[in-house]
Amino acid sequence: EFLVADSAFRARLGSRPIASEHRFGDAEALRIPLTDGRTLRFRGSIDRVDEAADGKLVVVDAKTGSPKRYEKLPTEFFPDGSYLQLPVYALAAATFHGRPARHATYAFAGDVKDSHRHLGYDVTLTVEALFLEVIESIVRGIEAGSFPHLPPDANRPEAYRCPHCSPDGLDARRARTARARKEADPILALHTDHRTMDHEPDQGADPGRDGGEDPT
Repeated sequence: EFLVADSAFRARLGSRPIASEHRFGDAEALRIPLTDGRTLRFRGSIDRVDEAADGKLVVVDAKTGSPKRYEKLPTEFFPDGSYLQLPVYALAAATFHGRPARHATYAFAGDVKDSHRHLGYDVTLTVEALFLEVIESIVRGIEAGSFPHLPPDANRPEAYRCPHCSPDGLDARRARTARARKEADPILALHTDHRTMDHEPDQGADPGRDGGEDPT
């Protein structure tokens, strides 16, 4: 089922795979300049790079788990200030292949609805600008020493029975209470501000570099 859906996805873009497990950053890091003049360096591996009919690139990050955590895409690009793989991979592909990335998507190979097989978005100037805001927010938090534990939401089942979500064996409810006590701390505020930044698309601007529709 995934192969059929993925073939349909590529047909809509007129794309074909040109690289898989494409590593970057070992010999030469991906460099992303910040607005204050500093540069962040990245390395990683892109599951798949496709070439679209217009010569631009499509990056695909394969997932075997549930798409539930990703369902906000593309309504939100970076929910809670996270999900940064796609823009990093898109910028890496564009940098090392010498042409722009058109689209970036997570592809889910498990037993999921067809509408959730590919969750992603066009790589626009808006996406790149919001991505820069997100990583600069992360840098500010790291420099200030803001590394608070973020317990799972109370309405999520793993908040009560997931051993990986209970720090030091504490019940997640106790961890939430401890976080609430610290909400006024300016260091914690950096983390809260990062998670609540407006990372949603501007519906009235920047439909895409090529004005194309979302192929998903």
